[in-house]
Order: sequence, then structure tokens, then C-alpha cells
Amino acid sequence: MYSTPQSRDVIGDFRLPGGHLDGYVFHRRGHTSCERRGKPLVLLSLHPGDDAPVCAARPCSHSGGPDVLRSAGVTVWGVSPQGPDGREQFARDRGLRPLLVSDRAARW
Repeated sequence: MYSTPQSRDVIGDFRLPGGHLDGYVFHRRGHTSCERRGKPLVLLSLHPGDDAPVCAARPCSHSGGPDVLRSAGVTVWGVSPQGPDGREQFARDRGLRPLLVSDRAARW
């Protein structure tokens, strides 16, 4: 059973493949929860299907205000069960800059 996290909760360690779009280059690597430990908030934006209208709108809304989120110390991770190739294409098609990672097990 899942529960709603509370302020200052620490999430368990995980590693997910993904990357981010920087200009025309999509930088790929594995991303871990522990690399963010002790740093400001990470916003996990969960979307079960890249091409579903609501799922495409959510990460696009985070992409539109990255400077505001960054200035508040927030790092956005867009999480989806699509593989890394799909994540790259999704970022390119929409010009998304936040980190997009793949959770193939879709534990959420």
C-alpha cells in the first residue's frame, strides 16, 4: 500500500535510466535518488503514457517554468514507464528540458 509522502520524508534508493535535452543533445545516464540526498526538493512528475493528452501536458507545464522552479530549489524528474529511447523522443518532440527518466517496472 502506498502512502502520501510528508514534508522531509526521505525516499528509498533507486536508479533509473534517463536523460535531459540540452539544445540538440540528449544527455543519457543513470540517475539515482541518493545523488539528490541532502539537496533541495525533487518533484517527481509521474505520467503513465507519453502520448496521452494529460500525460503530455503535465511535463510540458513543468518545462514552461523551469526558472521559477529552479529559483525555488526544485529539480523536476519526469517519470514514465516508456524506455530511454521513448523518453528522448518525447523530449525532442516537445522541447522539454527537465530530466526524463524511465521506470520500466512502473511501481506507482
